[in-house]
Amino acid sequence: MNIPNKVIECLTKSGWYSSRNIDISNYEEAYKSEGYKISETIIEFLKKFGGLDIIIPAFRRPECTDKVYIDPIRAINGIYRGNVLEYEERVGKSVVVIGETQNEQLVLIMDENGEVYAAFDNYLAKLGNNIYEALDTFCESKQPIEM
Repeated sequence: MNIPNKVIECLTKSGWYSSRNIDISNYEEAYKSEGYKISETIIEFLKKFGGLDIIIPAFRRPECTDKVYIDPIRAINGIYRGNVLEYEERVGKSVVVIGETQNEQLVLIMDENGEVYAAFDNYLAKLGNNIYEALDTFCESKQPIEM
């Protein structure tokens, strides 16, 4: 997989390294208590990226910064489960919340295959086929695909 340099830079500055493998039992418990089912893809994602606060350029304002919080517990506490079920219906796949961004206005959602979406109320957009593409969408201020 070819990861853009800007994405690697943002991840590295946030404490990420390629062999990262954290304990995610607290995330698994939080998901279970809210009725989420997590795929092996999501488990592997969380082991590599869980707990990171990734500093990115603010959307269309590269002189400012924003953060992508990869924290399922924080995200679970910030959204009504019924909304997530609606997003799941629109995506057509099982999804879980994985974090937040844009001053905690957007909830980040990942489907069972690792595709990443951003959601707020009725807004739902696909950011990328994986976390690297999603972060590239943020880093390069690309327009996400609205669903």
